[in-house]
Amino acid sequence: RRPPRRPALQQRRTNRSVAPDRVLANGTYGVNMSRAGTLLVHVATWQHAVTVQGSRVLSDEPWPISGEMTRQTDCYLFLLGLRNVRRAAAFVAEHADPSARPSVEAAIAEFDDAQPDATALRDVLEHFDDYAVGRGRLRGAQGHTPTVYYEGGGVGEYKLNVVIGSRHLSVDVRQAIDAVSRLSNAVADCVS
Repeated sequence: RRPPRRPALQQRRTNRSVAPDRVLANGTYGVNMSRAGTLLVHVATWQHAVTVQGSRVLSDEPWPISGEMTRQTDCYLFLLGLRNVRRAAAFVAEHADPSARPSVEAAIAEFDDAQPDATALRDVLEHFDDYAVGRGRLRGAQGHTPTVYYEGGGVGEYKLNVVIGSRHLSVDVRQAIDAVSRLSNAVADCVS
């Protein structure tokens, strides 16, 4: 794993009277706690995106534009939301009160354990142009192009799979929605 990037917030001076890592006289955690609270909005927004896209993928209801291609497109957008919930949670962890960080980081680790292929799968689909010519960054994928396939065992079941080189990546939509809900709730509980 590469080390996390330091956000711009800590790379530059702010125009606020409190440095990002300073405890205020009234005992609040200053800019970081406020920033973490604001970032909860991003966690909630991306959780909603995952829920909406997941519902569309899992639904048997006809949409104005429906069919398997629409379901696959919704699945791509679902993966983008899935990755961004995790990113927002990681950003909250970095800016939360230090006493909350271990709990948020534990929630992220639980999410990663539940969805080990989510980030790599999103990378393959988002950087399709690099992977199509065998230049993807995923270990074991260099020189290979991906095969994407879907499994749907009925209403409420759908799985996105990618096979590339020696790797088989998979995300079960129903399980991912549940993991996102647990992550979002845990982050909100830790920070609020």
